[in-house]
Amino acid sequence: RMYGFSINIDKSVVLFRAVGKGAHRFTKRWIVRTKAGPFLTLPDSSIRLPMVSKTAYLGVIIGYRAWEMDTVARRAQAAHMCFSTLRKWLTAQCVPQDIRFRLYHQCIVPTLMYGIHEMGITQKGFRKIVSIINVHYRRMIRAPVHLTHESTQYMFCRLNQPSPWAILQSHNLRLRQSLLHKIQQAVESAMDDQPPDAIALTPDYPTSHLDTPSDSSQPHAQDPSLECPECHRQFNQAGILKRHMR
Repeated sequence: RMYGFSINIDKSVVLFRAVGKGAHRFTKRWIVRTKAGPFLTLPDSSIRLPMVSKTAYLGVIIGYRAWEMDTVARRAQAAHMCFSTLRKWLTAQCVPQDIRFRLYHQCIVPTLMYGIHEMGITQKGFRKIVSIINVHYRRMIRAPVHLTHESTQYMFCRLNQPSPWAILQSHNLRLRQSLLHKIQQAVESAMDDQPPDAIALTPDYPTSHLDTPSDSSQPHAQDPSLECPECHRQFNQAGILKRHMR
């Protein structure tokens, strides 16, 4: 508030974790424990903020422990809700199969993968995501594994669809490309906003080696600075020249 920010106290929580004597003194002075849980009291204010071990923020879970799996669990719940909303069209036999698969990749997969790579993914989380995609595909084609006894790999090959592993790799690649594009835009914008004096002070490096192609068949010219002042012998490396002059 001192800096003009608008804060919603009702949605504000405190993530706190500390050890040692200082943490004990801080807890004893500023933390109040009630039946509803611990609260942090602000100095010179009657506001109390609830203290939690984890909380949801922008679709992911932040905390000090197992935030990767907590985020996967939250995204899995959101993906199941989105699948239930579109179940009428995703499982309808009157809708062509390729259209149903496209609808799934445009709606369900982004909902499931949102924030996963940013928060990190563990091996357990990876297996859970793969399992969710497998279950959704079997529901769309109405082929439960206990009836068809069809392996996951064979099912995706038969449907000519990318496997869950390929979906994760493709999503990660698109995320990296998008991030790289944003970084390039930020660098170009910063260079455009740079004052002329700062641009003039930028060192002008020689570019002659860029204009003419190098020919490996011709010997390179020796650097005159790497010449022994006593015998006038020339060297390619400064270390060899130093050993020669000892």
